[in-house]
Amino acid sequence: MLTHYTMDMKKNKGFTIVELLIVIVVIGILAAITIVAFNGVQQRGQNANRASDIASIVKAAELYNIDNSSYPRQGAAGGMDTNFPVTVLQLPVEKIVSPTAVDGTTNSITESTATYLADPTNRYRYQARQEGGASCWSTAHICVGFEIRYRKAGDTTDTIETHGTF
Repeated sequence: MLTHYTMDMKKNKGFTIVELLIVIVVIGILAAITIVAFNGVQQRGQNANRASDIASIVKAAELYNIDNSSYPRQGAAGGMDTNFPVTVLQLPVEKIVSPTAVDGTTNSITESTATYLADPTNRYRYQARQEGGASCWSTAHICVGFEIRYRKAGDTTDTIETHGTF
């Protein structure tokens, strides 16, 4: 009788296929929940970084306005100088690169609508305005305000901030 009992125990030592499938399904569900939660945290972090960048750009433009009685203008027909944020706004490079920009990007600020629309999640669009709201690009123009346009991670529409009076 003892021999029969030990042989039955040897047969029942492993897990059944149903038990293994249940464990695999539970692990899959937990992994999916974790990934979804991580993506939300990552997007919130990127958006907080964007908000900090925009606040730095706005503050630098306001300081420029105090010193020069005009907001910084964007470039003329040739476009904005790629060093605009560093030389004109005197911003540190890390404040002008979008948190989701490709490695090696040195400037995420553009004045070009086409450049911005090609990659709105990784760009900030600066547009200086003169009285009446027209674009402010000439040295003869007095820029009374500006607009910053950007897109938050996970959004499909732009956030537009206006500053100054136009």
